[in-house]
Amino acid sequence: MPRFRPHAPARPAALALLSALTLACGPAPGHARGAPAAQPAAPAAKATPDTAPGGGPQDTAQTGADTATDGDDTPGSVLARKAEQQEGPGGAADQPDAEPPPATYTVDFHPAKGVEVDDDLMDVLRSASSLLTLQNDPPSSLLGLEKRIDNDYDKLAAALRSEGYFDGSVTVKVDGDAKPVAVAIAVTPGPRYTISKVSLALADGGPPPGGPLDLAKLKLKPGDAARGPAVRDAEAAVAPLMATRGYARATVSQRDLAVDVQAHTMAVAFTLDPGPLVRFGPTTFTGLGRLDPEVAYGRLPWKPGDVYDPAKVDKARNKLTNLGVFSQVRVTLDDVPGEAQPDGSRVVPMLGQMEERDRHFVNTGLTYGTTDGAAATATWGDRNFLSGAEALTVTGSIGGIGRKKFRDSDGLDYSLGSTLKKPDFLETDTTLSLSAQAISEHPEAYSRDALTLGAIVQHPLLEHLVGSAGVTLEQSSIKQDLTGDGVLTTTDNTLVGLPVTLNFDSTDNLLNPTTGYRWNAGLTPYVSPLGDSGTFVISRAGASGYWSLDQAKSYVFAARLNLGAVFGGGLSTVPADKRFFAGGGGSVRGYAYQKVGPLDSSNDPTGGRSLIETSAELRIRLTDTIGLVPFIDGGNVFESAYPDLSQGMRWGAGLGVRYFTSFGPLRLDVGVPLDRRSGDSMWQLYVSIGQSF
Repeated sequence: MPRFRPHAPARPAALALLSALTLACGPAPGHARGAPAAQPAAPAAKATPDTAPGGGPQDTAQTGADTATDGDDTPGSVLARKAEQQEGPGGAADQPDAEPPPATYTVDFHPAKGVEVDDDLMDVLRSASSLLTLQNDPPSSLLGLEKRIDNDYDKLAAALRSEGYFDGSVTVKVDGDAKPVAVAIAVTPGPRYTISKVSLALADGGPPPGGPLDLAKLKLKPGDAARGPAVRDAEAAVAPLMATRGYARATVSQRDLAVDVQAHTMAVAFTLDPGPLVRFGPTTFTGLGRLDPEVAYGRLPWKPGDVYDPAKVDKARNKLTNLGVFSQVRVTLDDVPGEAQPDGSRVVPMLGQMEERDRHFVNTGLTYGTTDGAAATATWGDRNFLSGAEALTVTGSIGGIGRKKFRDSDGLDYSLGSTLKKPDFLETDTTLSLSAQAISEHPEAYSRDALTLGAIVQHPLLEHLVGSAGVTLEQSSIKQDLTGDGVLTTTDNTLVGLPVTLNFDSTDNLLNPTTGYRWNAGLTPYVSPLGDSGTFVISRAGASGYWSLDQAKSYVFAARLNLGAVFGGGLSTVPADKRFFAGGGGSVRGYAYQKVGPLDSSNDPTGGRSLIETSAELRIRLTDTIGLVPFIDGGNVFESAYPDLSQGMRWGAGLGVRYFTSFGPLRLDVGVPLDRRSGDSMWQLYVSIGQSF
């Protein structure tokens, strides 16, 4: 089979290189360059089924090569004379124990004179050149250098064809008198060929089963550059497209390329072998560990005999991964022919291969705020508590370490709680969460001791959208200054809540999102059968968005908006912990925790019945581990049930540093209040894990 390489004359000696050897992918017979326009066009050169432009199979169009010889100035002659000089009197040949010096050289890789070459093409050619990639490892002799130059001819020819330059050429010249030897490579790409037609058919010329495929999904269309990688990618995309129709073992049995050197085009034709229609067979799981097999089988979105669907396979893989029990999940067709059916289809078994995660785990966390001090959290968990992928966690925390002492906040914060999540409760994908928590907290606004119980049912409604509903029971005792005269009042509250929420999340990462959106909306009616509180309803809504400003995601713009309102009763009938507060590391940075909003005569926050918060950040990733985040936050809390924007907003701004780890970014933010009031600090420092939102 002819190859795209020059037809060099016979060499008189091993070193007889041509001084200016031009590698050209010339026209096929009947396609003479510069032929008169009126000359009839010859048929396009056909390619064999296994050919592709560049990097692999070769096109069958005949090629020519322009060669030039300048007598004793050929590169081979130059290198031969150089070698003879080294072997002459006083050279290496006269010194048997001396090793010849390595054939060091320089490479000047450039477009030919008067020719413009695309930078991307030059990068491809440089990457393909052994002379360049091995320049720091010179051959041991001039003969080795000659072989390296000769080897570059084929590599550069393949690279030119791979990028669609079938008439391209390279010229290599050698200056043997230079020290080190100077090698110059000039590139003349010629016109770039384009795709004229893409077709896909069965061996008999008929359409694929189910009708013609949408060839636009191959991402190769007329007018595109005739690049080898694009042709190979298009061929690789055929099988997945056929798999969506149930033909999971379809292959491209033949690839035909027709190059027209007059029109500078290439036609691509794929011949399809669809194979049999595949149906789901029985599934065998390995590596389930302690997990009850019925839980795994219950997460398969197909029944035996259903037509194979790769989307269902992906869904099964995700649903099994979401159990949280496995570190790795693979769901594939078994590599067997399968059982033939009367309709010609085959029932093929499925394999589920799992790798179990460690059953138990311990997590720790640390946060710090200038005013509210430090807080530490520790969690112990069991990922498969009752062999049904039940997740049990026990979490304890202590906070307020080193906080500034206020009249109503003279103690540490403690909490101890446990949560049990039961997947596939009553039906697949429905999760039941049972929780219990004991709390003792002492922020500046109030002191609270409480015991809470909860039962929440969660179910996915649409892609990225999850709904939940449940019931909570809370018994609390709260101390606060209701009048602002320094007298603490204790209220006891028994509250029954009925929370209903919707959560949407299309972001790419939980702790460090770079693209996508999040929004949430919730409504919780509270009734108080006993105690000092009345009946009221808390509503919340929030949204955030993340936009990558560059392909590498080194610059990400993030913004958010939160709203809240309490309906029913006055401020005094709403327990302090159910009111809205703003300020702090997760709210309006630059202000102390809970210090944005109404203050009493003692400068203590009272909370409010409505809330608005907004933030904007530019997340700049400087290195793999370090990032900077300039930010601005705004917000306020209002005594009315609706935000009263006539009262204005409190704004804070600052700069953050991020240290990126495998489990998420460590966050350090310094914020300053832009409209500082009497009693506000000049700046605030916050340390935590994860982005601020």
